[in-house]
Amino acid sequence: MSRLKVKPLLVVVPWRPLRSQTARKFLKFGLLRELNVLAPDAPNPIIGIIKKIPEDSKALEIFERCNVVIGIMDSLSDASAESMWPEIVKRVGAVISGS
Repeated sequence: MSRLKVKPLLVVVPWRPLRSQTARKFLKFGLLRELNVLAPDAPNPIIGIIKKIPEDSKALEIFERCNVVIGIMDSLSDASAESMWPEIVKRVGAVISGS
């Protein structure tokens, strides 16, 4: 039986502290387990954090290894990252932008 490959979720937040907080919440699913929204044996996601402006395809390998990728607006919307936007779009299943 083959497993369905699901593209990762990209979460874009405005500040570094919020990036760290968001990663911690996704890492253990925050309150979702405590509220019994998720089964106790549901696997935790693999989290990736973008810490600098992606400038080449090697920087985008994070999307192949993770279920959730979190970055800040400054890194992902920087003009030097613009050439990578089409590749990022191909690699993600959904984008959530928070403020």
